[in-house]
Amino acid sequence: MKDSRIPAGRTRASIGAVFLLVLTGIVALSGGATSGHAAGAPGVAITAFTVLNDDTVNTVPGQPTPGGNIGYSLTVTNNGTSTANHLSLSETIGSTGAVVYVDAAGISCPAVTSPPASTLTCQVTKLDPGAAFTVTALFRTDADALPGTDVTNNVVLAFDSQTNGPSNDKTITAAQTRTLAGGSENALSESITLGGDKLSSPGGGQSSDLTMPASGFLNNNPFVGASLKNGVDSSPCSGCAPFATDITIPTASSFTTSGPFWAPPVARPFGWSLTLPGSLLPKGFKLHGVFHDGTLLPLCTLGTDGTPQPLTVAPGICVATLHQTPSTKTITATGLALTNGRYQFG
Repeated sequence: MKDSRIPAGRTRASIGAVFLLVLTGIVALSGGATSGHAAGAPGVAITAFTVLNDDTVNTVPGQPTPGGNIGYSLTVTNNGTSTANHLSLSETIGSTGAVVYVDAAGISCPAVTSPPASTLTCQVTKLDPGAAFTVTALFRTDADALPGTDVTNNVVLAFDSQTNGPSNDKTITAAQTRTLAGGSENALSESITLGGDKLSSPGGGQSSDLTMPASGFLNNNPFVGASLKNGVDSSPCSGCAPFATDITIPTASSFTTSGPFWAPPVARPFGWSLTLPGSLLPKGFKLHGVFHDGTLLPLCTLGTDGTPQPLTVAPGICVATLHQTPSTKTITATGLALTNGRYQFG
């Protein structure tokens, strides 16, 4: 029986192009009777192969910046009439990638190790006709890679189509290629984040950081797509400095109780920080606070232990600290948030 293969799909993304299409690879191996064998044959196929960073699956717009996570969902189905035996799945983005999250149904996959392995290898003793398995995996990309570098997830399926040994082994391969986002100005940071992950964008005038809750996310969100983008704002809010940071978390695009950070009575906010050098402030600028989508944010209240508490009414964002250095006029602020949006000093 002849192997069937799918060539690697290639999609390029520039800094400004943040929406990518889902590429679904369908790779099939099937067959009928051959001399000396029964008419039945396994029809193992990769029936879905999705890059989770693509916008149409509602995780994160665009691709990860170097050091960010890229995710994949893979479904394999036996559409044939006989069992596939001793099936193994190998998945990797190369020796510099690291497996940081795995969720599998219908196949046995190892837990994430410390330090993380670069290759994920899963196994199932047999895949009966009509049976399927799904593997969702996140890989951390190389922090030293250059923006524009291709990242390819190579998948290899191997199985025995009969019961009498390696002579009947079959192999299916598939690949998904994406391009790391970002730029030399370091104004963009994107990743599918896990609990405790941090994104940093040191460029673009106004620098920013985002820290996900260490205890993880709410409402059954195992991971959350997130993007930080700093830049000049040609039409800032009234009285605001002409710089802005956009925090884009599609699953928290509005203040709701069904997002990853707020499930009453439990709140697990993400932390944000902003810094704007005094040298970039317009002449005569006076600091009043941090504005979110054009509205002045309130200060966070303090808990009994003296720590800032999240704001659990709209907009679900508050300022924990705000400071302007007298000598340099540089402004820094930190806060807690349950939703995303545009942040500016004003």
